[in-house]
Amino acid sequence: MQENPYQPPRTLSTPDELLLREAHDSTGDKPRLWTVFAALVSAIAGALFLSVVFAIVAVAWMVSTGHSLEEVDATVDGFMESPLGYAVIMLVNQLPVFTVAWTAAWLSPVPIARRLDLLPSGLSPLQFAMVVLGVGMPFFVGVGLTQALSDFI
Repeated sequence: MQENPYQPPRTLSTPDELLLREAHDSTGDKPRLWTVFAALVSAIAGALFLSVVFAIVAVAWMVSTGHSLEEVDATVDGFMESPLGYAVIMLVNQLPVFTVAWTAAWLSPVPIARRLDLLPSGLSPLQFAMVVLGVGMPFFVGVGLTQALSDFI
């Protein structure tokens, strides 16, 4: 079937298509798909491993400072029910995801700033403040609801 000569040529419009085209042009080969799944599995495994290591180190530190196992149990339960405990566990779980994303961007033939989309956004300061508040809102609502729910349980 022949293309319509009156229709404008198709351009790559989405950032994903542009990134894919740039990666394909820089290596000359098709992009590898298995690396995405390898990165996902390594991020999940890293998050599980780091959570276990964090828990073991925290308990070992408390026991070594003279706390009894009953005190450790009560302290850990209290910490995990607090908003700070929730935030610490979320940060511990996000560290491997950040590390995998940064490592993949560093190993990519595409520059890191472009791969991670760390380019200037063009937002005004007020728009940027609204984005920051909007991104943080689900976290604060989740912590607040968790705290409210823990009062009933």
